[in-house]
This record gives sequence, structure tokens and C-alpha cells, in this order.
Amino acid sequence: MDALEQGGARGVNLAAPESLTGREREVLMLMFLGCTAKESAIRMGRISPRTVDAYRAEVLRKYGFQSTKKLLAYFFGKGEQ
Repeated sequence: MDALEQGGARGVNLAAPESLTGREREVLMLMFLGCTAKESAIRMGRISPRTVDAYRAEVLRKYGFQSTKKLLAYFFGKGEQ
């Protein structure tokens, strides 16, 4: 079980939709860690930051949010969808 499935940072419930791919889950965790697209791209094996942005957009779409800020606020209990 990876860190995302175990609850991730600060014990937040990060249960992702079944349809999230492995790369999307990885990007989601890096979002929670506050990594930029460039930092995430390096950590993920030197992929393009634009590819990371595409994964981020897909994660937001699957969770039903239009911004990273709203997604993070939701998971950290400071906002609603």
C-alpha cells in the first residue's frame, strides 16, 4: 500500500476515485506536498512539466474541482466542493 492509500500527509483521507491512474495518484500526492509542476516532473522521472499539468487537470476533473486550491481545501477540511 502506498502513502496515498494509507492516508498521505497529516492523516488526511485521500481515497481516490477508482478511475485514477497510477501517475494521477502520484501527481495528487505531489500536489499535497506542494510541489510545482517542474518539481513534480523531475521527481516523476524527468517528464515534461506540461505533462504534469495535464495529469493535474485530469485529477481535478475526476474529483470535480476547478482549482488545486479548492481540491486541497476540501481534503484538508477547509472547504466544500
